[in-house]
Amino acid sequence: MKNKVVVIPGSFSLVSAYGGYDGIDIWLKNNKQIEIPNSDYIIAHSAGVNYLFSQPIPSNQKIILINPLVKKINFISLLIRDVRFFIAEGIDRNKIIPLSSWIFASIKVLRLLKINVLEEIKKLPKENVMIIRGIKDYYFCDSENADLIKNEGFTLYEVDAGHNWNKNIAEMVNSLIRTN
Repeated sequence: MKNKVVVIPGSFSLVSAYGGYDGIDIWLKNNKQIEIPNSDYIIAHSAGVNYLFSQPIPSNQKIILINPLVKKINFISLLIRDVRFFIAEGIDRNKIIPLSSWIFASIKVLRLLKINVLEEIKKLPKENVMIIRGIKDYYFCDSENADLIKNEGFTLYEVDAGHNWNKNIAEMVNSLIRTN
């Protein structure tokens, strides 16, 4: 199953944090790959969703979005949410990019925040978009973002998780891939 899947990690995260799926470490400053490889499924997490929508996407592509940043926010708001998030959920240093890539990743996040994720999601066929939200994500894909997703008619799968990838998100992803 995993060779049919490409992961685009959330900001400052490494692909290796996503349970062995192939992917693109878009936050590393030395990564020159800019195109998303062909796959049956693309899993994009958090600001990785913004990156996904900065690329051309075939209309028949199956996409799993995890805790997307649906509501547009400015950099200051993102910074405040980041601090609150890091205090609440912590940082696993084995799952994040090295400090040497932080400036590069910060600049990339600033550029990607300009993308209107909700408008981009609405361009895709609903049957090809699966959205997972951690019900304890109070910082990025919070209840307001969840309501925006539901109001647009997309199915939102809510699991016992915060913002970070965990076993409950992984199980939901595996279930969606098996059944879609």
